[in-house]
Amino acid sequence: MREDICTIPVTDVFEVKDGCPICRMYSILEGRAIDYITGAAMMEPDVRTVTNKKGFCGDHLYKLVRQKSGLSLALMLQTHLDDLEYSLFEKGDKDGKACADRLSTCFLCEKINWGMDHMVETIYVTFEKDKDFRDMFSSQPTFCLPHYSMLLNGIKKSALKKYSHEFSTA
Repeated sequence: MREDICTIPVTDVFEVKDGCPICRMYSILEGRAIDYITGAAMMEPDVRTVTNKKGFCGDHLYKLVRQKSGLSLALMLQTHLDDLEYSLFEKGDKDGKACADRLSTCFLCEKINWGMDHMVETIYVTFEKDKDFRDMFSSQPTFCLPHYSMLLNGIKKSALKKYSHEFSTA
């Protein structure tokens, strides 16, 4: 199997034969995103501008609170709350649209979903081009139903043409 910078993370996830490989992929991406945001990125002005606007969903906020980086989180949340106060109360949000928009965004979810989209596309491309990967994919003992459905629905949009039937029956 020929590996490159794009395929190594995907093949690493598929080498393990325990549970859903896409769940493992998500967990790795989530851990990296949490480490990123609670590390040096917390002080980068461009990152803080985005986190001020997007905030965090309840699940990710809970995971951030459980980290050992309380000062980083406190600084991020302080500027986020200042931004919320200004945009929702000082500017006024008469129809509730700005509040609803804020509730539907999460900096970490967007970062993780971006990574997942690219890794899933790598799965399709690698499956199409590499027999060893097709064998590794087919030897997975299980995929959870949400991720199996996601993979099957993504076939229509992917570069997977020649082996789409084999992919869906693996």
